Amino acid sequence: MIAHKQPEGLESYYEYDEYIPKGKVEKSWNNRDESWSFEYEIGLPHHRKVLSNS
Repeated sequence: MIAHKQPEGLESYYEYDEYIPKGKVEKSWNNRDESWSFEYEIGLPHHRKVLSNS
């Protein structure tokens, strides 16, 4: 899944390290100027939420 939209208007997007079934999300953002970045350490995901005001 690289994107999805909700009926109320929220749109979310995803970037992966590899676009294969086992690929991991590296970045996610939405149309509400919110974004998240993900780092993986020994199989455990860590994420950081970054709010942007574009």
